[in-house]
Amino acid sequence: MAGDELLDALKADWRASPVDLDRVRRRAARGRRVRKLWSFVHLVAAMIAAVFGGWFAWRAWSANDALVALSAAGLLLAVPMIVAEQLWLRRQGAASDLAAVEDLLAERRRQAEIALLLLRGTRHGALILTACATGALLLAFAGLTPPHPAFRIALTWAAAAALALVWHRWRRSRLEAELGETERLIAIYSRSRD
Repeated sequence: MAGDELLDALKADWRASPVDLDRVRRRAARGRRVRKLWSFVHLVAAMIAAVFGGWFAWRAWSANDALVALSAAGLLLAVPMIVAEQLWLRRQGAASDLAAVEDLLAERRRQAEIALLLLRGTRHGALILTACATGALLLAFAGLTPPHPAFRIALTWAAAAALALVWHRWRRSRLEAELGETERLIAIYSRSRD
């Protein structure tokens, strides 16, 4: 991930003599470009989810299919969440000019903190998938939809939710370690300047 590369570059440059801040700035700029690309990918995914959610809603209404309606609801619930996260991320403002080591470290800390906040969306997505899986099972038990497709879809949604939560735990631990290492570097740099 771009943040890990930046932290590795900071550590390597920290130990080097003298520090090549231009190299670290280039890596930081690359990290910002990668984050912008992922932001664009998320917004495209939200548009695709909105289109499919609308199509599923139309299909559910025309065929009176509760399972397809549940799929539409899941997709349409995810779209505002994705868009809100990306808009919030864009409002966080541009990075500083990274003119000095303390600016680089502050930028890395800020990016790790933002990533931790945005990671909440994974839990929300898993909650939506779990609610849809539960809804599919309830529809099947109530006799409103055939049981076999409902069970298959519920299993798929539950598995996706479980995988999302496993990924969330893994990524959170990496981000917390990165934040801790950045804080350690900030403390070392602050002491060296005194």
